[in-house]
Amino acid sequence: NVDGYLVPEYDVDAMAAGMCKVLEDGDLANRLGAAARQKIASDFELTKTINKLLTVLQNAYNKK
Repeated sequence: NVDGYLVPEYDVDAMAAGMCKVLEDGDLANRLGAAARQKIASDFELTKTINKLLTVLQNAYNKK
C-alpha cells in the first residue's frame, strides 16, 4: 500500500478491487504513482544496476 497493491496470484477480484480504488481516488493514485516513481529511480538507477550485475558476473567467474 506504499507504491501499489500486492494481491495474491490469480486473484482477479482482488486485482480489480485494487484497480478500482486507484481509479476512484485521484489523491491515492498520485501518492502511489509518486512513491513508485521514487522507488524505481532509487532502486534501479543505471550505475547501481550495472555494478550489481558486474558483481554477480565477477562472483560467477571466480567460482570457476
